[in-house]
Amino acid sequence: MPGTCSTNKTPPGIPTVRLRRSEGVADRRRGIGTGDGVLSLLSVAVLDRRRGIPVDIGERTRVNDSGRTPDKGREWLDVPYSEKDAASGLGALWDPVARRWYVPEPNMPDLQRWAALPDLPDVLPGEDREFGSGLFVDLVPADCWFKNARDCLSERDWERVRRMVVGRAGHRCEVCGQTRSPAAKRWLKVHERWQFDAPACKQILRRLVCLCTMCHTATHFGRAQRFGKEHEALAHLIAVTGMSAAEADNHVRAALLLWNQRNRQRWALDLSILTAAGLEPVRPVQKAKSGSPAQGGGGRGSTGRRKYRVPQVGGSVRRREPHPR
Repeated sequence: MPGTCSTNKTPPGIPTVRLRRSEGVADRRRGIGTGDGVLSLLSVAVLDRRRGIPVDIGERTRVNDSGRTPDKGREWLDVPYSEKDAASGLGALWDPVARRWYVPEPNMPDLQRWAALPDLPDVLPGEDREFGSGLFVDLVPADCWFKNARDCLSERDWERVRRMVVGRAGHRCEVCGQTRSPAAKRWLKVHERWQFDAPACKQILRRLVCLCTMCHTATHFGRAQRFGKEHEALAHLIAVTGMSAAEADNHVRAALLLWNQRNRQRWALDLSILTAAGLEPVRPVQKAKSGSPAQGGGGRGSTGRRKYRVPQVGGSVRRREPHPR
């Protein structure tokens, strides 16, 4: 709220609901499995080859219950995605289980520019692993668009952060327990949990959390609306939290009101938990604003602001401006 600094574990103004274990998670933990998040090693290798990634499918070890795989003494590399072709051309190989590039044999000095930096600690200095737990709509103020943690780090450092967050989560969504499944177009994403200190005008990074595609879509409900996925996002929110349709509607309304309130001021990012871990922020890349849905534009050929919709119980729609993320 304006003039106060929230220290609650969930953002102020957002109704909290006890999470309900999603169907299928318990079965997988008992070893029954549904097959929706498990690909054979060969399938993973085929998918990587289709993306143009050279794969060594020699001896492999299945990922264990924690989602980790033994290193086997390999010399790992930190290769940003945009440089994968260059690394491949110099002889680097891709491990489809560890999902990481490595040096296949000794004496390959051309690959040393990507020599792996030390792994980050599983808990970043000052990080609160309990802050912002569960699934809720978490809209980013318009002033903070394109100023997130990912855009403030080099691509190489962000890959180190992503690998740590996904690894410590056991390669599962920390909300619903789903795993990565290319066949289902389900990925694991790193999402920031922010604390907003209104008097100091600071947006403070408190935690990084691993979310699956649908949990991430529901979290960024405004973005889901822009791409016509609001009904899927709302259904997922209801399924995971156990909210009724009316409760979910009130939850989205409260999030939108809070978003409008936070848009009244400008925010400065506080990335202390990253800098304390030795990560050096870089200036965010300025992205195009013209016609950008993320900036409230109407998409291709549009010059006006795009209105967003607040889903209503019974199917009615209320319109407001501008569009949230």
